[in-house]
Amino acid sequence: MPVSGGGIFVNYRRDGSQTMAELIDRDLAEKFGRDQVFLDCRSIRIGDDYARKLLEQVRECRVLLVIIGPAWLSLKTSSGARRIDDPADWIHREIAEAFRAGVRVVPVLLDGTPRLVEAQLPAGIAALARCQHVVVRLGHTRPDVQELIRRLIEIEPRLQRRFGRASLLTVAIVLVVFLAMILLIAIAIKLWSPS
Repeated sequence: MPVSGGGIFVNYRRDGSQTMAELIDRDLAEKFGRDQVFLDCRSIRIGDDYARKLLEQVRECRVLLVIIGPAWLSLKTSSGARRIDDPADWIHREIAEAFRAGVRVVPVLLDGTPRLVEAQLPAGIAALARCQHVVVRLGHTRPDVQELIRRLIEIEPRLQRRFGRASLLTVAIVLVVFLAMILLIAIAIKLWSPS
């Protein structure tokens, strides 16, 4: 499902940080709503042009979380070059697009992954090393993600879950049923009370 009205885009490598990305996605969606969190494997519908959809969602999001595991910088292509140095690498492309679009980028360092250093990154995404990061530890995923959520709300209050149409409809139905019950009780009292 596409992110509606801007939200959170989760950028991650399938080899190395997918499980943690899915845990983070689960907690974010629970707090902000599924329509406010974009994770490619859950959010892109079958038959969609994934290349167009990914870049479109990056440009429309409010925050791009870059999930960075210990091997993030060192993963290699089949020719032996670092994947992050390849401008066609999707992680590289999504981060570069976020910077071009003025999206807030937050590095999420996993399990003791050291801070990034500008000199280690390609020029188009070197600014990632200057972005304030958060840490998510494997043994403390829930509390660390709750802290991430608190900090996201602090910088982007519009991310707070809003009542959707379904929620408002539910509230309206409950209110109507409640008022109908009060009316029926009042009628019953009137009918049974001595005149």
